[in-house]
Amino acid sequence: MMKNNFTTILAIFLGFSMMLAPKLSLAQDETGFLWCAENATADIVIGKGTGLTHSSQVQFFNVTNVQIIGNFIIDNNFIFENKNVSINNDVSIIVQNEGNLTLRNSNLFACDLLWNGIFLRGQTSIQSFDSKIEDAKTAIFSKSSTTLNLSNTTFNKNVIGIQLERDLFGSPQIDVFIKNSFTCTGPINGTYDQFTEAGILLRKANINLNLNTTSPFDNSIFQGIQNGIVVEGINSKLVANGIEFEDIEVNGIDMSGKELTIVNSKFENCGRNGLLMENVFNLDVQQSEFVINKAVKGMRPRSGIRTNGFLDNATIFIKNNYQNYNLNESASQCQIYGMRFTGDGSSTNASMLISDNISLLKDKNSSACIFLEGEFPMNSSIDLRVNQFKCSSYILHETPSVNSAMGIFSSGERENMNLQANDFQEYNSTGENLLGILLQDSEGSNNFISENETLGFNGIFIQLNNFKNSVICSNKAIQPILSRRGIGFDFLGDNLGTQFTQNSMRWVKIGVRLSENAIIGPQIHQGNTWIANSVFDLYTAIFCDNCDVDQNRFEVHTDQTEIAPGPYSTTFSYYSPYYPLVVIPQDIMIKTDGAPPTSGCIQLFANQEPPVEELTGSSNDENQKAINPINTLIPSDQVFKVYPNPTDHQFTIDFLGEGASQIFITDISGKELISQKVINVNSFNFELESGLYCVRVRMKSGEMVTKKLQVF
Repeated sequence: MMKNNFTTILAIFLGFSMMLAPKLSLAQDETGFLWCAENATADIVIGKGTGLTHSSQVQFFNVTNVQIIGNFIIDNNFIFENKNVSINNDVSIIVQNEGNLTLRNSNLFACDLLWNGIFLRGQTSIQSFDSKIEDAKTAIFSKSSTTLNLSNTTFNKNVIGIQLERDLFGSPQIDVFIKNSFTCTGPINGTYDQFTEAGILLRKANINLNLNTTSPFDNSIFQGIQNGIVVEGINSKLVANGIEFEDIEVNGIDMSGKELTIVNSKFENCGRNGLLMENVFNLDVQQSEFVINKAVKGMRPRSGIRTNGFLDNATIFIKNNYQNYNLNESASQCQIYGMRFTGDGSSTNASMLISDNISLLKDKNSSACIFLEGEFPMNSSIDLRVNQFKCSSYILHETPSVNSAMGIFSSGERENMNLQANDFQEYNSTGENLLGILLQDSEGSNNFISENETLGFNGIFIQLNNFKNSVICSNKAIQPILSRRGIGFDFLGDNLGTQFTQNSMRWVKIGVRLSENAIIGPQIHQGNTWIANSVFDLYTAIFCDNCDVDQNRFEVHTDQTEIAPGPYSTTFSYYSPYYPLVVIPQDIMIKTDGAPPTSGCIQLFANQEPPVEELTGSSNDENQKAINPINTLIPSDQVFKVYPNPTDHQFTIDFLGEGASQIFITDISGKELISQKVINVNSFNFELESGLYCVRVRMKSGEMVTKKLQVF
């Protein structure tokens, strides 16, 4: 009897509440999102101020339009399915007491200002499928050991989309994150110009978004908001796979946490940075795409990847990514840095490996595909290798200046930097300016620029400006025969201590240019080659532009022989490629007879005769033999292999034949860590701490063969 009376009273109260409810209607604008209009009626009204304050009190029968006028508690397994839910200003949905909220094909929104959002407390969870959450201060706020499963959910016009925080009881986790979108299709409710501040905000949390491994059609997207993902807290970690950031006003990812891993993601037209990380400890970016092809207001620099500062023992691993930055001259007012790394010299033992990336850049504002600035940590190692650069400025057929687009730009003190086997080309191969590598303002040591190559370019291949103590070896600057416009190697200022060794310059306009006041130090028997086609070619091998001849003297060990006349001749007698045809002034070169060559790199030359065909492009004519052929490089891959490389501490050295007698492994300072004799064994296993190492093998003949090893 009491139960029946209670039911009657509750029904009367609910009917009275419905009569007092404001009238609502739901309409769709051109974006497909729901908005409020006047003079419509909700099917049911719930929340504080009604008799239905908890989800356990509510059952939906033939209900589509729901209004929540006060805080609503989810205390059981509750679902909004096929519902349009209008929520009043400053109202919250609170999931507690092991409750579980499910949204399925439903829309949550506010009519005028902002509702507070969904709050997960304790060990609760939310599942959202094919739904929209709009107009909230924070659409989903979660602490402790809560769980989120989100699929095809749109977060639109919220101040914050999702906020996750760790507390003393644990950290939230995301188990499903597929095909979600974070957007802001108009100003946030109650404002004229406010847009979503962040799609996801993480504080002291470790979040794994590495949940989309099947198809790019399952990617989640952040579009048209201020920041995509913001991570705060020194110990925060984020792993993300299959995330897209498009037209983000500030940063795609703003990371001040400890570790960040990004895979298979895309950053397109972010206003400042695709990815920004402060005080790097561990950064890993692979198989991702970075694009800038739209101008923004203002003149601030923009970057695909940017880091500021390093923690002790930091590691940066960036591999197999694609960058495309193409801004036309009229639209571009700011510098573009594909990857920008800034050091303050306050930490130690940082390791950086950037390899196998493709970078395209077309801009005119001192932009660079990779920019290293400031003082890097003590005992750090920087390894940039096997990257492809296609970059050029819009200025045609002029000598590159500070406004040139650059492949690699380093400004500041450097130690243990290795730029190896990178390829440089013009953006469109249409004669625009290329500046491949620019290094400036360092007195550091153990910096190697080796085995880099450019084929057909207008501009400068490698330029050093007040960059001391570098080893420049085995690089190739090559031009088509009819297109000699570029400068191979350009030196400005004090570059004392430069070892310029075994580099090859073929048909370029100027092989080596030494500007006024430039210093590189005497280069004695270094085995560089200058290849011209005929004595009438408009080709200068070495040009000393009022420089000090004594401070920059090149000495060679071979005589010059005659070359057949006629421009672009293909039949000529052999001449020594080690003795340049055209030198200005001529007395910068000193010819010496019969003296052996020396090595500026670690054992670049072995006792082998260089093939004549490689030096001249000719056949087996007896007249085409070098007078004093220098020794050439023993390829390390013919002697031994080190794998895996890079590695996580453990690695193996296998010998590919006989002839090795001893293994030496040194750190980047040259300190010997391992010495192992090779006797009747072809394989050795070792383990090292994180860092950059030099693996050297002594042959029984006395030669040394070297490889670098990166340990993370």
